[in-house]
Amino acid sequence: MRKCFLVCVLFCLGLATLSSVSNSWSFLNDDLEYGAIIAEVYNLGDPGKASRLLDDYYEAAGTRRYHSWQESLAKGKAAMTVARFLQDSKDKKAARQRMNEAKAFYDEAEANGAPQAAIQTAQALWSSFSFLIFGNLGDGLSYTKILDKAYEADGGEDIVLLINEGARYAYSPGFAGGSSKKALALLEQALSNMSRAELGKWDEYGLYSALGYAYDDQKQKDKALEFCSKAMALYTGDPYVLEILEKYSK
Repeated sequence: MRKCFLVCVLFCLGLATLSSVSNSWSFLNDDLEYGAIIAEVYNLGDPGKASRLLDDYYEAAGTRRYHSWQESLAKGKAAMTVARFLQDSKDKKAARQRMNEAKAFYDEAEANGAPQAAIQTAQALWSSFSFLIFGNLGDGLSYTKILDKAYEADGGEDIVLLINEGARYAYSPGFAGGSSKKALALLEQALSNMSRAELGKWDEYGLYSALGYAYDDQKQKDKALEFCSKAMALYTGDPYVLEILEKYSK
């Protein structure tokens, strides 16, 4: 009887674990127009075209079957991604404009009831980009604090938040709390949950890229090559991925 009870408890715990994976950004997965913007950026296409696609995306607001907070999150994330691309292309004025647009959209999303995991992930990434684009050190320092607080509150249930928490450990330098071991623990957890979380192509890319980078830091060549190759099969413009593949091709 005791053994039977234990089996039942373990089974129920297993069901609870299986049901605890979510993705507050999954509404974007089938959004072809959003996907076109991301592809233009992640494949290092034309910054001008990326901006035009973004403006078209704004104008199509209301044609997508989104809740108001989803519409705002989608436009905010697209704007922020284009902003970073414009900054890398040395168009600082346009990059700052897009960042301001992203901030306004995220504020709308929060006011309209967006899930906290999504809002805090967006706010953390905005802070990181703000440091790069506006030079605001305070925003740069708040990036990890926002993500860590959000992850602690969420408990790792939202897979996009989990990926971003892992990526922050992968890409941050040691003095800023970076740790490839911590990164791998989080990213491998996300990898094991991936089949149950309806990840978008861009989120898979982020996961594979961060895994490749973290495994490279751990001097695990085969694993680094495996995940960098998976990332390259999705998009071709990540400089970290390209650097790792080039290093091991010599």
